[in-house]
Amino acid sequence: MKIWFSAELDAFFQSDWFTEQPGGTIEITPERFEELMQLQSSGLKISHDENGNPIAVEPPPPTKEEAVGYAEQQKAAFLAVAQETISLWQTELQLDIISDEDKASLIEWLDYIKKLQAIDTSKAPGINWPPVPGHK
Repeated sequence: MKIWFSAELDAFFQSDWFTEQPGGTIEITPERFEELMQLQSSGLKISHDENGNPIAVEPPPPTKEEAVGYAEQQKAAFLAVAQETISLWQTELQLDIISDEDKASLIEWLDYIKKLQAIDTSKAPGINWPPVPGHK
């Protein structure tokens, strides 16, 4: 199998998909491709050097808008998990069949939800998320 790299697209092409080398690409070895894929999986970004050869580099920091968007997604995900966690306890509370231990957990999770709701995501990336109950 042959592997090519396009510096223009910072993308790889394999002979499994292309019968000939796409224009503007250079061929790389399967070993180099595997090395770059491992570096990418560790958090690095695939880019190219001045000669168009593929390299792994630190990704640029997120923009303010990206950081805020990510924080909003995090907040929504944390709230969804918290709501799911407390739903049974709330039903038990309404039916007056909740144990003292579960009631204490419910109170702890409700406090966590209040703290999450108070988070101002516009302060991202400098947000200190409250600890998940039971995981301090």
